[in-house]
Order: sequence, then structure tokens, then C-alpha cells
Amino acid sequence: MREWLVVLLISLVCVTPVVPAVIVVEGGCTLPDAITAANTDAPVGSCVAGSGDDDVVLTDDVVLTTVDNGSSGLPKIVSDIRVEGNGFRISRSDTAPAFRIFEVSFTGELRLENTTIGNGSCQGCSGGGIFALGGSVEIVDSRISRNFAGLGGGGLASIGTVVVLVNSTVTGNAAPFGGGGINQSYGTVSITGSTIARNSPTGVEVASFTFQGTTISNSTISGNSGAGIEMGVYSSGGLLEHSTARVPHSAVNHSAHSSQSEPLLRL
Repeated sequence: MREWLVVLLISLVCVTPVVPAVIVVEGGCTLPDAITAANTDAPVGSCVAGSGDDDVVLTDDVVLTTVDNGSSGLPKIVSDIRVEGNGFRISRSDTAPAFRIFEVSFTGELRLENTTIGNGSCQGCSGGGIFALGGSVEIVDSRISRNFAGLGGGGLASIGTVVVLVNSTVTGNAAPFGGGGINQSYGTVSITGSTIARNSPTGVEVASFTFQGTTISNSTISGNSGAGIEMGVYSSGGLLEHSTARVPHSAVNHSAHSSQSEPLLRL
């Protein structure tokens, strides 16, 4: 028994903590390779191996020209990845075939910092800039601009995802229906200190059908259009809170068909 305890203690002492890798996109290390290295914890091309929660650092604008993953220009995010954009832009080339920029799986956690996502075009799908099925997406000090989706969510579409926007802008995105800026089904959306503007139709459309719903604080939702009217936030089920949101020239709408007894809209 004593020997077993000694072996256990030695093994605990010798455990080396996992240190996140910093994968710099420069030289021969491309952004697709950097994401694959982070996902697999293995070196890819000229990129160093990932290690646990990884930081992918941009040193220049990234222009994507080919499809990498189904309808996306980058490998699917299946692990915890933080993209430090340093003010640079990730976009689809104007001459490239149609594809969205990012896709996040249910195991993935994507955090964008100081990054612009633009010119994604997902013709027959949702999420022109970013699409997430489960997992989480956190957008901090960043911009989602000029993306298009043939279905909902020109800028960002998600299902069952935790979505957080902080000090960010979602602008100039479009979709035929289902939220030109953000389309969220189930999951939660938290928007703080951000601007949702000039998206068509609607800035944020939420169909959560849960009590989790959407929280908007210290944010501006302005100039989003739909069916000839200004439309800011549309909630079909779930709880919508925007106690400190500013919605100039927009409307905050909610469905009259909620199954919950309390109001959807809290002022």
C-alpha cells in the first residue's frame, strides 16, 4: 500500500502542465495550416504543433482563395483556438468561389480578438462569416463585415452555441431572411459595448425557445432593414434583455406566441 502511494505521489509531482502554443502565421505557416496544427496538436507545414488551448497570431492580412472544408475557407474549429488578429483582416478573395470564412464544431471554441472577418459568401447555407453548431464563439474588439449567406445569418449563424460579442461591430452583412447580422437558434447571445448596424434583414434574429435568450448591454443597433422597415432585434421565443441598449432608427420586436408566462422584453 505504501509503495502504491509513493508511486502515485511521484506521478502527481511529475505531471507537466499543458502550455498553450503560440502559432504565428508568417513565412511558410499559413492560416489553414496553423488551425490544423492547433486542432491536432501536431506540426503542419511550417507551423509548430499546437498544445491544448492555442493562440494563432496574424502578422498580415489573410486572403483566402480556395475552399478548405466543405462550404468554408478554413479548417473546421474543433478545439480551443484564440485568433489574435493584431488589426488584420481574414477575407475571401473577390475572384474565389463562394465560401464562408469560419466553421466551429460542437467541440470547438473560437475567440477572435482584434480581427476583421469579411467577404464570406455562403450561397446555399447559413453563416457567411462564421457558422457554429454548438461550441462557443467569442468576438472581442473585432469586426464582422460584408458577408453574405443564402440562408440565415449573413455575418454569423449558430445553433446551440454560446455567442459573446464585446466591443465589436457587425455591419453590412446580408441574407435573404433569418438575420442579416446574426442568426441564433437555441444557445445564448450576449452583446456588450458593440454595434450591429446596416445589416439586411435585421441586425439580430434569435429563435432560442429557451429561458436563456439574448442579453444586449451598452450597445447600438441601428439602420438594419427588413421588408421595407427598420428592424433591430427579432426574438421568436426565449428571453430578450436589453436594459442598456440603444436602438436608434430600429425596432425591437418579439413574438406574441411565446409559451412562457413572463414578457419576452425586459426594459
